[in-house]
Amino acid sequence: MQTARYARGLRFLPKVAFTITTVALISAAIGYQASAQSVYTQPVGFYQVAATNGSDTLVTLPFEQVPAFVGTVSAFSGSQLTVSGSPAWTPTTQWASPNAEGLMPYYVQITSGAKAGAVYTITNNDASSLYVQLAPEDLSTVAAGDYLQIVQFWTLGTALPASSGIVPSTSSLAAGRRTQVLFPNLAAVGINQAPATQFYYFNNAWRRSAPSAPATSNFNDVVIEPDQYVTVREATNVTDAVSLLTIGQVVTNLVRIPLNASAPPAVGQDNWLGIYRPSSATLASTGLSNAIVPSVSSLAAGRRDILEIFDNTSKALNKAPSQQFYYFNNGWRRSAPSAPATVDFSQTNVFLTAAGFIVRKSTNGIAGPTTTMWSEPPNY
Repeated sequence: MQTARYARGLRFLPKVAFTITTVALISAAIGYQASAQSVYTQPVGFYQVAATNGSDTLVTLPFEQVPAFVGTVSAFSGSQLTVSGSPAWTPTTQWASPNAEGLMPYYVQITSGAKAGAVYTITNNDASSLYVQLAPEDLSTVAAGDYLQIVQFWTLGTALPASSGIVPSTSSLAAGRRTQVLFPNLAAVGINQAPATQFYYFNNAWRRSAPSAPATSNFNDVVIEPDQYVTVREATNVTDAVSLLTIGQVVTNLVRIPLNASAPPAVGQDNWLGIYRPSSATLASTGLSNAIVPSVSSLAAGRRDILEIFDNTSKALNKAPSQQFYYFNNGWRRSAPSAPATVDFSQTNVFLTAAGFIVRKSTNGIAGPTTTMWSEPPNY
């Protein structure tokens, strides 16, 4: 079961347009708030990709939204984070008013110190403190002086508005649906799980086809987690090479991604993931080997945690992984397509920008559900 932060989208092309501007230009327009001691700028940019008709693409958002607040930790206790200074927030409502889906719209991310990259959903606030959900990890090792930022979650409506290049459906019936977005079941135990929900854009809003909902219901506020992927499915009668656009702030700090494992009788646990950065990365540069269980041999029976990579340039629905990797003898080895166990793929760029992937955690030796945090550093 992938740890959801609530109880807990972009095709890839080899050539993309990627532009960096300065965060100050955007922040002034959206009411960016920072504590007096931490005014700074971060690069923002856009990433434009193209969709293929009649095909699925596993994608993640390569940017975060521009932070609404930046400051430092003054103290923490239990689930309470107190910030330095006197921000004079509006109690309860400023960061913790549920959206139309009943979900909290903001998270706080620690950006320095021992917990750099940790993300917590904000469940309440007072004038200078945040109350957070302690999942997938607690606040232990957070320290006074650590930097933090408050960021709004991406949603279907903010990540994929009509202006992003999606193709609106012509009706609510299956035959009239065009661009669709499928969400993995983050709460499911096991492997090869079916999507949990499916959406299509119709009459100026996102509608839900699975589980079925009235075509008048608006699902624009469905949250997309920072480190998850969604599947963008284009209908066969959509013009090929539809351009989709995402705009946001470049993440320059460490990110922490939860890797969840389940106990037998599950044969493994899939984690549906993405790295939210606008760059490709090698197996070695991501530090994934520090967060997975190494294999004990190159044979199938001795393999433990598996990384599955998908080819977003191939045209298929419900596509199988194009490559599988395991960590053995201090290097990354490839089991599919088969390669000699002496070949090390550590310096191979397998994590492509905006591309989703699966980390399949082994159940071998697991007595109960566990979560390991993967600290992934920027490579720029």
